[in-house]
Amino acid sequence: MIFLILILSINSEARGIGMRSGSLTTSIDFVPNFQYTYYYSVIPYSEEPIDVGMYVENDNNDGTTSDLSRYFIIEPAVFKGVMTKQEPVFSVTVRLPAEIKEPGTHKLHVGASEVSPETGGVGVKAAVEAIFYIHVPYDGQYLTYSMETESVNQGTPIPVTLTLANLGKETINELYGEIVLLDSQKKEIDRISTSKIRLESQKNKIMKSEIRTAGLFAGEYVVNATVHYDGKQVSKYQKVKVGELKLTIINQTQEIFSGKVNEINVEIGSEWAETVKNVYAQIQIGDHLPVKTLSEDLLGFQKVRLKAFFDATNIKPGTYNLITKVYYEEKMTSKTTAIKVIKGASVESAEGNISFTNILLIVIIIAVVIINVVLFKILLKKKDEKE
Repeated sequence: MIFLILILSINSEARGIGMRSGSLTTSIDFVPNFQYTYYYSVIPYSEEPIDVGMYVENDNNDGTTSDLSRYFIIEPAVFKGVMTKQEPVFSVTVRLPAEIKEPGTHKLHVGASEVSPETGGVGVKAAVEAIFYIHVPYDGQYLTYSMETESVNQGTPIPVTLTLANLGKETINELYGEIVLLDSQKKEIDRISTSKIRLESQKNKIMKSEIRTAGLFAGEYVVNATVHYDGKQVSKYQKVKVGELKLTIINQTQEIFSGKVNEINVEIGSEWAETVKNVYAQIQIGDHLPVKTLSEDLLGFQKVRLKAFFDATNIKPGTYNLITKVYYEEKMTSKTTAIKVIKGASVESAEGNISFTNILLIVIIIAVVIINVVLFKILLKKKDEKE
């Protein structure tokens, strides 16, 4: 508890800093001896004056090993006693060399951070950062691309978006995409091709296409996109679903206890790509009166568990028919299964059972108490020896 209070008090003292510019994300295509100056303003959100320090650091997770931060010059490096409503401006000058040997996208962070006082203890400081990307081209042709698509309903075309970028030094003279739709048995359903384009060095292009779904059965399919460029090719694939307005009953409660009120669950799944509203189930056991669950909205292809409470106080043990009807969008689906009514579990015994989670919690509490007692005794012993 003391530790938590300390953490909360430390966080309450942290003060915010903002940063303003035309854009906090900058992308630079490398050219020899590139030089440009960018300007940023610091926005303090503190009632007290604060010191703010600026910095630049290389992102070690960008897939490159070179540190390009030495080509960044920040002026000034520190602001002293910045007050609320002040927005001091600092500059970031990027001076790239004639050559950067390592190709790829180099990511760097330029930030402003509250300068913590030089005192002991634990402290929290606020910081904000802008991002720089420096794209160094590869030798020859170097194509990168991504594919985006999504599941749809019957009759709605499947959108396919190809995002292409030439990170090489040489132009790609001819490039086009070939998109194939396959069913679950890998049988070709449809094939389309994009127009042919030319992609120059350090340029990118977005190509959009659609695959028709008219006449397709609902189910899972695979979209395979192959990009052909100057005698070479790369491929990607993604699974999609073609949906129909249909809900399925996946699972239901299989056992309940006589002599008590039981919770009964019905798991249902949507095969529709859009939201299905006001879905509910009606549950009947044998000849007894049915009970109704609360209604739920199902998102596209979502699975949910509907819950109802059934009074089995006067039901004898045995096996009964469980009739479940799910209502949605003026439609209904039903399923009949068997459910067992078991004797011998009373309300008191059920409430008396301790779950695994509760047992684990009790064990942890006991362990913490024992550790504290042992540490307390050790400290007392050391104190007595010192005295």
